[in-house]
Amino acid sequence: MWKSLTALTRQAYTCIVRPNICSVNHQAVCHMSEGRKDETRIPSYGDEQHDKKNWKLHFPSKETLEMSVDGVPFNQLPIVNIRSTKNNVMMTLCKPTGEILYGSTNGALGFKTARRKTTLAAQTLGMHIGEKSRHLGLKNVRVCLKGISSKRNSALLGLQTTGVRIVSISDITKVPYNGCRPRRKPRK
Repeated sequence: MWKSLTALTRQAYTCIVRPNICSVNHQAVCHMSEGRKDETRIPSYGDEQHDKKNWKLHFPSKETLEMSVDGVPFNQLPIVNIRSTKNNVMMTLCKPTGEILYGSTNGALGFKTARRKTTLAAQTLGMHIGEKSRHLGLKNVRVCLKGISSKRNSALLGLQTTGVRIVSISDITKVPYNGCRPRRKPRK
């Protein structure tokens, strides 16, 4: 049986991380909380004005693939793959060609049974991979996320706290277009 082409395709969403946006948003929130009436209101991140003006900054373009980060072309940056499941998180540090430099899981770090599911375990794993990448001399990385789980954000936070600069975040989670029948829900 042949599956349809749309069932086999996957969508990739990429967002370029700009570190100065966070500081601008923080300033806008602080400015709004002060409540001064003599100054004009700075649009914050969720406002319609802000989104209409700067929506192109958050999406990649043709120039994104040609840009260089600290003298290294964007397509030559190492990749950190984060695969999050219901029970575990797996992270690998790869070359742009796909050759794995280092990989680890929550279970390999000593978190067993139910502790593997926690966000603390995912954050610890992110810090571990970040330290390994700094030990290998990698300062800038691209991140690919796979799986729908709250633990992938914790893994990103752990990776970011080690001082590794995250240049881009791509979500490569497979989206079914009514392809295969999903698993049954467990009984309660």
